Amino acid sequence: PTHVFICWDATTLYVGFRAQEGLLEPSLNMMHRVTAEKTGRDAALFSEDCVELFLRPGTGDTYHFAANSGSGTYEGIGTTAEWNADWHSAAWRGPGFYSVEMAIPFAAMQAQPTGAWTMNLTRTRPQANEWSTWAGLQGRFHQPDQFGRLRFAVDGCRLGTSQITPAERRVNATAE
Repeated sequence: PTHVFICWDATTLYVGFRAQEGLLEPSLNMMHRVTAEKTGRDAALFSEDCVELFLRPGTGDTYHFAANSGSGTYEGIGTTAEWNADWHSAAWRGPGFYSVEMAIPFAAMQAQPTGAWTMNLTRTRPQANEWSTWAGLQGRFHQPDQFGRLRFAVDGCRLGTSQITPAERRVNATAE
C-alpha cells in the first residue's frame, strides 16, 4: 500500500507519501529492482517507482508534481513540462518502504487554500507492473475531470500539541 498525508498552512500545501515496498527490505537483497536513477529537476522518472500529485484549483490549469525515491522530481502544467515552480521535495528509503515529502507554495499555482479542488494521487511501480491511483482512474493518470476532491476545511479538526518519543517509537498528538 501507499499512504498519503496532506496538510497545509496559509502559504504551503504539504504532502507526504509512504510507499510500502517489500523489495526494499535489505534481507531480500532486491533493492536494486526499485530504481531511482533519474535525478534532478524535470527528470523523466515515470519509468521508475515514483509518486505523483495532480492538483486543479477551481476549473483552471492542472498542476502535476512527481518524485522518485531518490532525487528526481518533475513539475508541469497539464501535460507540458515547460513550467517550473519553486517547490521542494525530499525522499528517503527505509527498510521495506520509501517516503517522499513535498512542500508546494500556493503562490506557485496562483491559488489559495479555499473551497474544493480536484486532485489525484498516484504511484507507479514498474517492478510489479502496477499503476495505482487514488481517484480510481482507468488508463492514464491525467484525467482531471475524473479526479477526486480535496476540500480545505477552515473549521475542521486541527493538530494541537504533539510530542515525539524516539526511544519508544511513539508520537502523541492531540486534536482540537
